Order: sequence, then C-alpha cells, then structure tokens
Amino acid sequence: MSKQLKTTNKSLIVVSALMVAVLLSVFSTSCYAPSGKLMTYFDYFGTISEIAYFDEIGSEEKALSDAIQSALDEIDQAISLSIDSSDISRFNRAPAGERLEISKHTFNILTMARSIYEKTRGAFNPAAAYLIDLWGFSPAPSPLIPAELRRSALSLPNKAALDVFSSNLLSFDSISVSQSEGKYYVTKPADEITFMDKTYSMMINVGGIGKGYAADICNAILADYNVTHCYSKIGVSSLSLGSNSSPSSTNNYWKVKLNSPRDGLDYVSVLSKNEGASTSGDYENYFMFEGKRYCHIINPDTGRPIESNLASVSVFGPSAAECDALSTALMVMGENGLSMLGPDYRDVKYILASVSDKIEIRTNFERNKIDIPSSVIIKNG
Repeated sequence: MSKQLKTTNKSLIVVSALMVAVLLSVFSTSCYAPSGKLMTYFDYFGTISEIAYFDEIGSEEKALSDAIQSALDEIDQAISLSIDSSDISRFNRAPAGERLEISKHTFNILTMARSIYEKTRGAFNPAAAYLIDLWGFSPAPSPLIPAELRRSALSLPNKAALDVFSSNLLSFDSISVSQSEGKYYVTKPADEITFMDKTYSMMINVGGIGKGYAADICNAILADYNVTHCYSKIGVSSLSLGSNSSPSSTNNYWKVKLNSPRDGLDYVSVLSKNEGASTSGDYENYFMFEGKRYCHIINPDTGRPIESNLASVSVFGPSAAECDALSTALMVMGENGLSMLGPDYRDVKYILASVSDKIEIRTNFERNKIDIPSSVIIKNG
C-alpha cells in the first residue's frame, strides 16, 4: 500500500530549504545548513515522521523519497496494532503454539526486542500488551479483551484482570523466531490461561521499539544514497542522527535540546551525531484519576503504571531502536536500573530526570557535550 500526496491521512510533503531549527515534540535539533530537504509523512505508526537530509543527491531525490516511503509503509504494515493484517495483529489473534510467516522487519524487531527483554530482566517487555490495553493505552483496543475490564472514565481497570495478566503470559523469551529459505517465522508460545470463561494466549505490542527501528531504517536508506548529514525522527521521541553539515556546528555535532518533563520547555541540550536517541517519560501519555497521575509506562511485575522517582529518561546510543527500549526499561526500573548498563551498553549515554521542587538529573554525558541550566540540580552520574 503506497501513500499518495494529500489523498489520505498518510501523505507525504517534501519541503526545500529546511528551516534553521526543526522543532520536535520531545527533541529539537538546531542546525544552520545552507539547504536541505525535509520529508514529512503523516500517520505512520499513528504519528508524524520527519526525515531531513542536507547532502545533494541530484536526480536520485525521487528514488530516495520513494525508498523511505516504501520502508515506512512496510514497517507500519508489519507491526501496527491498528492494521488487522499486520504481523503483530495476526500473532495476537493466533491460537497458542501456532507458527506464522512474518516479514523481515518483524523478524528483526522481535529478535532485538527479545535480546533487550533478557538484558533488562523483563523491564522492557512487549508481552505486557494485555496490561497496556486494560489501562487504556493501546493505540487500538484489542477485541480480545472485554470492554468492561478496561479503564473507563469512572473506574480503573478490573483488579482481578490486572492480577491475572501481571502473573501470566509475560515470558517474552518464550517466543521463537526463525528463518528458512528466505522466509521468516514466529512461533507463538503454547501457554494459555482461562479467565472469566475465556481462553487467552500471549499478546504483544512492539510500540516501545518499532518507531526507533523505523528511524534506524530510514537513516540506513539515506546512507545507501551517500547521505551522511541527516536525521530521521519518528513520532515525538525516537531519533536517529547522522552528522550536521553546518559550518557553525561543533565537529559536525547536532545540538539536541530536551524538553522539560513538566513545563515542556527546553531544559538541557547535548551534542550528538551518528547515533540514536529516545526519551520516555511519565508526561507523554497519562490520565488523572482521583488526583493521581497514571502514565502509559506499565511495570510488568505489578501490572500497573510505574510509580518511580523518575519523570523522564533520555538515552543516546548505537541505535534508535535500542534507545527506545532502554529508555522504557529505565523508567520501569528507576535509577537502580543503571546497574544493568554493563558491558552490553558501554556506548550508551543517559539523562535521568526526577522532579521535586526542582528538576534533578543524573547523566554520564561528558561535561563538554551537555549544557545544563543553573536551575537544574546535577546528581552524581
């Protein structure tokens, strides 16, 4: 399925002479490139995607834009919960133990997600989909869950359902992926449970890694066209950076500004290039009930939204997909989760922000690559 210009919600706009500052919802990137192209795609993954590049590619511009659009379409068709025919939707509807053919993109995402699930001891867990749905944070409410069990305007989710789904069907490492003769497969775990006379098998949601993966793929396509000065941003918080072509930049770094987790204003900026970035926070998607904030990040161990001292986590590292998953995992684990950033994540940089009277941050960024205002308290990294 291709997206035609201004004929659907998933349209493409190409803008010449990119503006000096491109504002993002969680990140903003400052640049002073003499010229550039900004490709904007609406409603892939239920959000806005922006791909910007600052190298001349001559007659290959259309081929590049077509390749980017095709990749975004393929990934969206593979993992979106809003598309009934997507690999993830088909997996969720399949009976326990069934083997399904999937796309290469889905195979890559599930393989990476399983690895990060294991390394974060389950803090990042795509198998928490039932819990996400019960709390009303799924982009497309699943027909597998009776509506009366979900959160409503007048009540929190059914407690018995939360207890059941926080204790069962959460072993994401029991998913099996394989490939044979150029085809890719996933086998659904055989585990089932019965609750209120209805049988359930594992359900997954890869939204916590899919947008970062898409950003990585877009930047990889740019590289195929010999573009090095670029960035790809999917949604409000998933970013893959090339280098900055601006003569005024510091060693071709981008200046990436992070928004405050409370007032939305810029509060910290860092220098970054040739890496991925992601921010997760309790302010991006939440609801208030009886005076208490409930955010969209679910702790799989408790079955409930996180109750952490952290308000946001920003992660910079080798890939946007990995940063997506790690920022979520650190929000779940809290500051104690830093102990998991061992040899596997030696190249990862982080900014952890907590909020009391003032914003307090912990970071391992080199001090010459981060600008912290005097109003922010710096804790030991």
